[in-house]
Amino acid sequence: ILLYLGRQNIAFRGHDESLTSKNRGNFLSLIKVLSKYHAPLAIHLNKIENSSKQNRITFLSGQTQNVMLQIMSDSIRSIILKKVKDARMFGVIIDTTTDISKMEQFTFVVRFVNDEGIV
Repeated sequence: ILLYLGRQNIAFRGHDESLTSKNRGNFLSLIKVLSKYHAPLAIHLNKIENSSKQNRITFLSGQTQNVMLQIMSDSIRSIILKKVKDARMFGVIIDTTTDISKMEQFTFVVRFVNDEGIV
């Protein structure tokens, strides 16, 4: 789900992620859809819905999503870094711009040629 939402550039979370909300965000909505076809996930969601809020560990919170996204991004970054290190040639483009709210945006692009000559 994380890979799908990330690749499609779709927002993960909604404004109201309570169990009674009609629109709990894309991540939780996809979890709910998949639980119809995956019994262990359905059991987990049923346990969450039937437990008290105080003693509930769901692994579905925004914080857990952020931790998983950080792990995925670290992995992807290390794969790209290895490919750049193994490349014979590479180029770097760096650009910055400041928007109307005086927030500076930084862009860092690396292009490289792999062993097959593909850029």
